[in-house]
Amino acid sequence: MSINLKTIDNFLSNEECDELIKRSEDKLTDSTVGLNGEAKIDDSRKSKTYSLCNCVPFEQGIRKKVVEYLGIEDKKLEAIQLQKYEVGGYFNEHHDAFEGENLYRFGLASGNRVATLMVFLNDNSSGATHFPRLNQQYLPKKGMALYWDNLNKDGSINRDSLHAGLEVTEGKKYILTCWVRENNFDNVLDKRLFDEYVKGLQRNKAGIKIPQYSKSGYNLVHTPKGVLEAANEVLQLSENHTIEDSITKDYLPKGQTKLYPLDYHKQQRDTIVSLVKPMLENWVGIELELTSIFGIREYGIGSRLLWHKDREHLLISATIPVQFDVPWNLEVEDNNGDMIDVDLKVGEMLFYEGALRLHGRNTRFRGKSYKNMYVHFAPKYLLEPPTEVTTFDVAFDKPKGPQPTYI
Repeated sequence: MSINLKTIDNFLSNEECDELIKRSEDKLTDSTVGLNGEAKIDDSRKSKTYSLCNCVPFEQGIRKKVVEYLGIEDKKLEAIQLQKYEVGGYFNEHHDAFEGENLYRFGLASGNRVATLMVFLNDNSSGATHFPRLNQQYLPKKGMALYWDNLNKDGSINRDSLHAGLEVTEGKKYILTCWVRENNFDNVLDKRLFDEYVKGLQRNKAGIKIPQYSKSGYNLVHTPKGVLEAANEVLQLSENHTIEDSITKDYLPKGQTKLYPLDYHKQQRDTIVSLVKPMLENWVGIELELTSIFGIREYGIGSRLLWHKDREHLLISATIPVQFDVPWNLEVEDNNGDMIDVDLKVGEMLFYEGALRLHGRNTRFRGKSYKNMYVHFAPKYLLEPPTEVTTFDVAFDKPKGPQPTYI
């Protein structure tokens, strides 16, 4: 099938090409390739790479030009990359689209690379881009772009898109590479979902299967008045007892949180547990034991909770908003595998099966403060005789081995 290969002369002006090269010179690092789900430096490629920053007007303008030409939403375009090939530089035959483990690692959220737009930033009589299955090649011509499709209509890789950057034998070669994704590009969420995928493989290999305890996977209920009263007492008493909430750093990109621990306020903590526990037991129909009660977590502007699953002992849980200035919807996976958008208000709490189902807040928080509390339980028959549970020995004690991220 055709890959819709075409050239676009003068896609970038001479001045734009020169400026891009100038901006990249002190920012280049060794180029990588995707190998078995990891980005690695490999002998199949010898070049340097700089990722354009969508934070300065000039580079924003280049990105806007690409988006407008392709007729796509900006969110579907990866960060644009500039590559530099010196004498001896090359890129062996490859497809831009991912397959196998690379697709799981780099495309679970963003999808595959639908198309490529590549722009030559200087002239060179070597270092052609070669399409062996089409018997076509293109020498670097300053400002000229190449466009091609990477996928067939059914989403499979179009094998005719196989291409290579032939060896540069004189001077230097600079190109700009733009990749379009099937979905909105989100490399952080790609990593998050890949971690969950690996975690699932590890569970299966170990024979661990998280059971389903409820009919729906989640339930929205009213928060008992005593729970909110106890939580607000903690906030009033804890102004000088907040701690940095480092446990969230991996799944909360660009957001900041702090924690109001409940360890200093046993009476309020016990009140919260005593009111929430019987409601959860009624929901799942079995006797429960507390496994973790984090303090009240305060999220700041820009916070974003990536979809994730909790650790295996955080099976049956409640998330309880205490105070906020702007609403922040929660997404939770139901037992059909659908992500449900929940508009959670103060005075409501959401029951969910956190170790079994994905959940999070995938849109960034736009307000200044969102205070929320989590209470986690497991079936009593699964646990050893209960021990004292604190924020410090549960929330910040990570088991050995490869670590997923979680609440």
